[in-house]
Amino acid sequence: MTPEADGHEITVHEAIVRVTGLLDVVSRDLLGVQHAMDECVKGHHLAEDEAQSLQKLDSATQTVEALAAVLKNLTTHAGSGVASTIPLTDLHQGVSLGKVVRVLKGEPAPELVAHEHSGEVDLF
Repeated sequence: MTPEADGHEITVHEAIVRVTGLLDVVSRDLLGVQHAMDECVKGHHLAEDEAQSLQKLDSATQTVEALAAVLKNLTTHAGSGVASTIPLTDLHQGVSLGKVVRVLKGEPAPELVAHEHSGEVDLF
């Protein structure tokens, strides 16, 4: 454990819980932004770059939500040591975003792979 700036220490579990809480807040904020954007663009034609930006917002929202779920799964299955293991199926339980599941399985992060499928979006 690493001491906090004020000399206190926290467990890895508590750190994960705190980060998960922050991700939950960001996820709710992003969903609110998406809702506001949906209302703003109703009946308007979007240029291709604007539509792609909205798709990126949707993807970011889904990714944050999926990562929060993964961290919750970690806290549920956390063992007592650094070498503790968790079945991958338990780790990505409730996560339907394919790119997050693939990274958890050890595949390359989507951002590092050539964008062969430009314009495609993972949807729930």
